[in-house]
This record gives sequence, C-alpha cells and structure tokens, in this order.
Amino acid sequence: MHNSYFLYKQLAPRLHTELTGHKLAACFSQQKDELILQFTSDHGRVFNIVAHLNSTFTCLAFPEEISAARRNKALLFDQLLNKQVTAVSGFAYERAFVVAFEEGYKLLFKMFGWQANIILFKTDQPVTVFKHNLPTDLHFDLATLSSQQPQTEQEKRALAWITLDKATKAFIEQQIKDLPADEAAREIDHWLQQLANPTTYYLIEQDSLIRFSLLANGPVLHSYDDVLIALTAFFKQYLTRLHFNRQQQQLKKELQKDIRKTEAYLTKTRQKLQERQSAGGYQLMADLLMANLHSIPAGSKTVQLPDFYSGREITIKLNPQLSPQKNAEKYYQKAKNLHVEIAKLREALAAKERHLHKLRQQLADLENARSVRDLKSVTKEKQPARASLPYREFMIDGYQVWVGKSARHNDDLTLHYAGKNDLFFHARDVAGSHVILKVQGNKPVPKPTLEKVAALAAWYSKRKTDSLCPVAYTQRKYVRKPKGAPPGTVIMEREKVLLVKPELPD
Repeated sequence: MHNSYFLYKQLAPRLHTELTGHKLAACFSQQKDELILQFTSDHGRVFNIVAHLNSTFTCLAFPEEISAARRNKALLFDQLLNKQVTAVSGFAYERAFVVAFEEGYKLLFKMFGWQANIILFKTDQPVTVFKHNLPTDLHFDLATLSSQQPQTEQEKRALAWITLDKATKAFIEQQIKDLPADEAAREIDHWLQQLANPTTYYLIEQDSLIRFSLLANGPVLHSYDDVLIALTAFFKQYLTRLHFNRQQQQLKKELQKDIRKTEAYLTKTRQKLQERQSAGGYQLMADLLMANLHSIPAGSKTVQLPDFYSGREITIKLNPQLSPQKNAEKYYQKAKNLHVEIAKLREALAAKERHLHKLRQQLADLENARSVRDLKSVTKEKQPARASLPYREFMIDGYQVWVGKSARHNDDLTLHYAGKNDLFFHARDVAGSHVILKVQGNKPVPKPTLEKVAALAAWYSKRKTDSLCPVAYTQRKYVRKPKGAPPGTVIMEREKVLLVKPELPD
C-alpha cells in the first residue's frame, strides 16, 4: 500500500505541516525516473523528498541526507527555486497530492503507477512535466482530481474499495468470506476505517519482497508510528531486496545453465567412453598378425585368423601397401592410442563429476542465501580465475584443445598459455583463431585427432564456409611473433598441412 489513496490521505496533511513556509532550494535528477527535491527553512532546517517514478515501482522517500553528484545531474523546475511552500493538499480517493507555492505555482505529484509523473502548474495551467514520455500530462486538468464526490455511504465504500491494492483486498475478503452480506459490509467498513486512520505502519514480507502496509496482513518485519520514517525505510529495504532477488535469480539462472551443460557433457562423454571400450580388440588383432606373419599373403586386404582364446575366426582388415608386420604395428599403435583416449575420458569424467557436485552445492547455497554477502560468497566460488581466460575449451579424443577468442587473446594464448611442445594450428592464409592442442609428454597424437583439431581451427577462421580448408600446424616452440606485428600475427616454422572440412567436434 505504499502507493494507495489511504497512504496519501495520511501523507498530505503531514507534508503540509513539514513543508509550509519552506523554500525549494534544489530540484534535480541523478538517475532515470527519479526526482530529488530539497527544501530549506529560514532556520536552516532541510527536508528532502525522493520521488521514484519507475513504471514498475512508484514510491516516495524522505531521507535526512542526500548524496548529490557533481556531474550527470539534471536541474529541473527552476521556476520554483527559492519559492516558498504555502500548502500541501490531497484529493479524495486519488493517489495524488499538490504542493502549492507562492505566485500561483503548484507541483502535482500524480502517483498513478506506471503513469506516475510530477507536473508543474501556474494558475492551474500545466507548464512542464518531469517525465516527458507521458505527453498528455502537458494538458492535464487539475479539476478532474476533485470530481469524485460520493453522496451515500455505499458510494463512499465502493470508491474506497476501488483504491485498495490486490493484497489488501485479498486480506479483507478472506476475513469476510463466511459472513452474511450485512455483517460483511460492516466488517468492510471497520477495515476501511482502520485504513483511513492508521496508528502503525508496517513493513511485511510477501512473495520474497518487502511490502508497505497499513495493516498487519503478513509476516511483520518492522513497524513504525511515523509515516515518513516508515516510507523511507520501506523505499530503501524494497530496493535492496529487489536488487538481491534479481542478483539471486541471475546467479541461479547461470548455475542452472552450467549444470545442464555439465550434465550434457557427462552424458556424451559416458557414451563415447562406452563406444571406445566396446571398440577394443586392436591388441588381439596385432598379436594374431604377429603370430601368423609367415602365413599372411603380401598385398592382402583382409585375413581370417583363429582367436587364441575362443578358436573362432576373426576377420582383420589390412592395408595392402604395408607388410603384415607393419599392419601389426599399426594395430598396436591403435591399441595404445585407444588406451590413452579411454584413460583421458575417464579422467575428464571424474573431473566433470566433481565439478557437477560443486555446482549443485553452489546452487543449494544460493537458494539458502539471505543477504548480499551470501551472494558474494557464492559468486566468488562460481567465478574461478579461469573465467577470464583468453580461450574457449574443447575436449577432443581425450585431449584438451584451446581456441583463442580474439586477435589479442590469440597472442595471449599462444605466447603465455601454450607449452613449448603443444601443437599450434591455424588456417592458412586467412584470419582465424589460434588453436592449441595440449600434448601429454612425448606421446604422438593420432592423425584422426590432428584432423579433428585442424577442422576446429578451420571452423574458427574466415574459411569457415569453405568445403575444404588447408590448416597448418607445428609445435608451439616453432611459432614466433615478429616485433611490432599486429595482434594475432605470428610466423610458423617446420609446419605441416592438413586439408580438412571446417566443422566443430562432436
């Protein structure tokens, strides 16, 4: 009820007492939809009004002190400066009041929700407005605010009921839902009388927000006997809670997104691990070839050999251009590479499972957060140092692959993050991202993996839409940056080239 007729019914006479005889010393805006008015008396007393007229939140506050910015401050209603306040008055059944000044000036506080505005009148004619996105206010007729004059008690009750907010209506309706009509009418009159003459002003909690109320119709957080102090406390606490809720929801949304991505990654990686584990047999094929070297005809494309253990015939594909021994070596290398890939996949799975557990714990902490300090602790956990890294990360066949995000990030990635034995990839003769494949020791990287990384480098280049793209690669220690060269420009030595289709990894 921070923006209801019943509030302004209390507020207008109180402001009349506080402001009459004061002069407007300053009137300015420091942020969109918020106007600050500073009044001073002949004795040096200062009285401040902050009018917050956002389309979703309209409210007044009366802080003792105002922090006025030296810059980005718009001075408004200069016609009223040093003019004395002669009266403050409200309107029956309207969310509005007028501050009257000498020389026939009036400042109307039209607190109509999303249509809220402050309008300056001279002899009851509009002169200017605070919010210019409501052009019809330049033709506003003050007389329309005094037009509602109910004649009967029933008409008064109906008009008063219309002015109530949804929460207050719901509260009163709950109190009268089982009462006969005549008794319900008397009960409504009782509540309306209490609203019209409140002795206490409440801050309650409702739907995770702070609410101002003239009734104790919810969990009471604070209560006040002064309407100005109550409104000022509400204004500050409402915006603080609103800011907290928005931060909490944004962090929650980001965490839930990270959880979904991590779960999807785990699902795909588990499937890949299962495929790799079921794709075994390279070691057995290599052993069979080595045990039967002399019985395999040269130039064969396939050979059928009995399994050592089951006795069943196994068909083994061969490269006819290689000797049986070289084919066996090739299968040994495949077995070794598969073993490395499976180990890497298991390692990646374990790391991601730990990460998922941490994310879920952070989400639980976030949902239990009750203060901005709690949010900051979650934010610190959520934003590790790697959040500012200059590259995107991919996992290809168990290898870490880093892709630069921009020309400057390319330099940072290649010159400061890549190891000297890591492999550097770049699409030839066009602008594109630097791509780094992190190697493990002196283990050779399988050619299919090299081709996938090259395809990724082609994707993050100006040749992304080509059917085929040449991609050069070499060890990082053979990449150097010429002095004075533009960001992202390097020279490669001892490079090799792969012709690949630009695409992202599976």
